[in-house]
Amino acid sequence: MIQGLGLCLIFFAVMGFLLVSLRRGKIPPFLLLLLAAFGAGLAAGINPAEVSRIVARGFGGTVEKIGIVIVAGAIIGIALERSGAARVLVAGLLKTGGAKRPALTLSILGYLVAVPVFCDAAFIIIAPLAKLMAKRTGASPAVLTTALATGLYATYVLVPPTPGPLAAAQVLGADFGTVLGLGLVVALGAAAAGYFWAIHGVSRFVPGGAGPVAGAETAGDDSSLPAVRYCVVPLLIPLLLIAFKAAANCPGAPLGGGTVKLLIDFAGEPMVALLLGVAACFRLVPKGPGESGDSLPDWVNLGLKEAAPVVLVTAAGGALGGMFTAAGIGNYLGAVLWPCKAGIFLPFIVAAVLKTFQGSSLAALVTASTLVFPSLGALGLAGPAGAALATLAIGAGALLVSHVNDTYFWIVAQFSGLEAELVWKTLTTATFVMGLTAMFLVWLLTLILL
Repeated sequence: MIQGLGLCLIFFAVMGFLLVSLRRGKIPPFLLLLLAAFGAGLAAGINPAEVSRIVARGFGGTVEKIGIVIVAGAIIGIALERSGAARVLVAGLLKTGGAKRPALTLSILGYLVAVPVFCDAAFIIIAPLAKLMAKRTGASPAVLTTALATGLYATYVLVPPTPGPLAAAQVLGADFGTVLGLGLVVALGAAAAGYFWAIHGVSRFVPGGAGPVAGAETAGDDSSLPAVRYCVVPLLIPLLLIAFKAAANCPGAPLGGGTVKLLIDFAGEPMVALLLGVAACFRLVPKGPGESGDSLPDWVNLGLKEAAPVVLVTAAGGALGGMFTAAGIGNYLGAVLWPCKAGIFLPFIVAAVLKTFQGSSLAALVTASTLVFPSLGALGLAGPAGAALATLAIGAGALLVSHVNDTYFWIVAQFSGLEAELVWKTLTTATFVMGLTAMFLVWLLTLILL
């Protein structure tokens, strides 16, 4: 099996192949990602039979983790769209100031929602609103998608009680409250960087908005639209249940370990929470005969049809990420960088390498924290403040960068309807800017707190 620098060359060769192939668009992303996964494994010298098993594990593991979440989210999106609930919700956002700054509205919404909620599940839930907001305001769908995706991504990676920063804080022995407070500040800076990139950077790759769609404000019979309370429930149920689970699992076990905690843990699982959100969509089904395609079975069938390619492409991306992990590229580079003592920047560099080469922000946070913990004193990060700042430095590295081996990349691409090449130029570049911004803010905090 190839070791060392050869693994890095394989990684960059695969990335170049994907970038060129996605631009040409002759091979569908699903087949392209599987081809890249097999090619990377064989080039790394992994036993061919083991290559097949690694691809299968990566593919199946991703489906296991997020398949039902994607399907349920797609059904909720269809229900909101076909019932008119999305129109009601977007109208409410526009009335609260979203009409003038729709990208800022979505960025703030993402920043708040992802504090307790997985960013991929949250994006699936909110993406239909972003699409309709683009039509109603005439804003560029790519701009709104980037603003929403980066707002979600910032707090998901940097602010506990989401699993990644919470696990890193526990490994490093950092105080939960300190990481939470400082994380909100650093995540706000990262989200702002993502927003400004969406406004000023994305325009380099896409034209400006097409202008509001004629009649979009008045299309349909408003008297037949569902009430606001019924429109918001399918979104609030999964978000609140996931948030309650995150709160229940905070340090100190605020709800203990009894029956209530068990029920909250069960209901707060993303797949269960979103399935309960699907159940809440039953109230949106028209009472009368309605139009063709406006029954619950129709919505479910349409959701399944929309979700199928998303699940497959996302799982293929998981297979590629699993192959890179099995080849040991990230671990090799982490070991090479470790002797280069760099204070607060070393945790950032190690996490960034792990994230870029393995794809998972959660894995990067956990792995980097276990590597960093024994050397906190040598890095000048001993003590409560140092441990908290090391946690945030690792989080900043885990922001950088989201690309084709990250399941979040493919969820954004598939649910936004944007081409993968465009998401690479917009979201991937945005996460690079966010990671550097977050690390700059962490460095400034070290000047104040250490």
